[in-house]
Amino acid sequence: MRVRIERKPTYPTGASFGSSGVVELCTYSTTAHECYHVRIGKNKAIGIIIRSGSNVEGERMQWRQVQWWKARGGDVLTLTDTTFENQSEGTAFSALLELRDANARLDLNDVEPLTQTDATSTLREMIRVCQSGEIRGLWPIFDTGSVLLVRKPSAYYTFPIFLAEETDAITQESLCVQSIAQFAYNLVTGVDLRQGAPLETHRLATPLRQARLWNKNIEESLSLLLNRILDTTQPHRVETLSDLARAIGIEPSVVSIRQEPPKKEEMKSGLQGLAKVAGMLQLKSLLIEEVVSPFRDPEPYKRFGISIPNGLLLYGPPGCGKTFIAKQLAEELGFNFFELIPSQVASPFIHDTVLKISDIFARAEELAPSIVFIDEFEALVPARTDLGGHQQYKSEEVNELLIHLNESAQKQVLVMAATNEPGKIDNAVLRPGRLDKLIYVGPPDLEARMDLLRMYLSNRPVAKVDLNYLAELLAGYSCSDIRNVVDDAARAALRDNKQEIDIGHLADSIRRNPSSLTEDMLGKYSEFRQRGI
Repeated sequence: MRVRIERKPTYPTGASFGSSGVVELCTYSTTAHECYHVRIGKNKAIGIIIRSGSNVEGERMQWRQVQWWKARGGDVLTLTDTTFENQSEGTAFSALLELRDANARLDLNDVEPLTQTDATSTLREMIRVCQSGEIRGLWPIFDTGSVLLVRKPSAYYTFPIFLAEETDAITQESLCVQSIAQFAYNLVTGVDLRQGAPLETHRLATPLRQARLWNKNIEESLSLLLNRILDTTQPHRVETLSDLARAIGIEPSVVSIRQEPPKKEEMKSGLQGLAKVAGMLQLKSLLIEEVVSPFRDPEPYKRFGISIPNGLLLYGPPGCGKTFIAKQLAEELGFNFFELIPSQVASPFIHDTVLKISDIFARAEELAPSIVFIDEFEALVPARTDLGGHQQYKSEEVNELLIHLNESAQKQVLVMAATNEPGKIDNAVLRPGRLDKLIYVGPPDLEARMDLLRMYLSNRPVAKVDLNYLAELLAGYSCSDIRNVVDDAARAALRDNKQEIDIGHLADSIRRNPSSLTEDMLGKYSEFRQRGI
């Protein structure tokens, strides 16, 4: 049987567990941990026993385990009963976890070795579970018989019941990554590498062979990756969760805005959120009214039956600060910020881009409230009617994004997208209920241009200049254009052996560097109407 029994279980089959449970099968029994399939009337549950050396250790362990089950296990199980008692050898903590999915299981009996696609998807699921624990300082351990499995169409959802023993974070992370590889290897090949060998020793009870030698459906890349974790003699061994995530194609795309310390220049200015966006008072007022206020104070909106925004699209010419505005909006709201970059999620493998999109939205939901920002939106969701036969795989990617866009606000995930080519986006994505607000972000206004000049000229030797005059000369320039003008003026002053940048350098630079935004370019945006504002 594909379970782990290293010592005689406390409870035999048929014995009572807790106040109302009956043991059906023990799937895991070691010195410190036990797992049982338990029946409570018509419902299924998991019975847990964890032993510790002292009261302090036991109470701390109990608190950490309950935090883990509630934080990550809520989708598949419910904590219904706990008992903590002193024993002659230390303490014992027992719990009943009622299963919400009747198909969830702890044993690996009848689990067929996975295909390449299923194995990759399952490995991503495992990494995502561990990432959700990492942000809480909790490192789960995957081991045969103590991991809850729920079959999905192209993967197993996995939930490891137990956590690594509380030591230093580096050791816990190393054990977590090692356990991921050993459990994945078991799912792929049917071979249990541990067979009772302590995880802490990194020793394998079974000789390590490449997984593809056991399972011909597995590609060499995945087989080699598992070896890079499991083989302690590897010169470039994968030992951290972030390295493993990158190796499997999960980009570290989350930026926790709430937990980032402000930069020195921000501390000096005292500016935060949208206040750091130069000028553009009309746009900032619009975002405060239409996006920030409904999230900060949703009750008046609920009273009138108005839902919070589901998503918004920032469109306009390149170089006008759409990405910067999105990040400052996340900071204004205090939301976590995820950036989905089409070029990073693109993959030569069929279905792989879909999995990456799903990964990012799953993490955004875990760390909600959050913003998922998608730049170059037209590259991710092109109009499906324009796709040629060789591009039909893009339809699957558009469909995946539509699934996540539907009612994302109810999951406290705000989707923001930016594009220079709004006319190339699939119409189904743009309908209300998916992207509720379509907002034009044009070239910076006069006040914004003056603020940009102040910012780009700061920390440089500059003579007294008329910023209003220069800002008027820069009408129609993008934010990127204005920075280029200032940089070019600084180079000219240095070339002339001047001590400062003067107004002549800046005026000449404007003459030499016309705006990158043409009338034709700006004209096409007038055909695309704003909505919801």
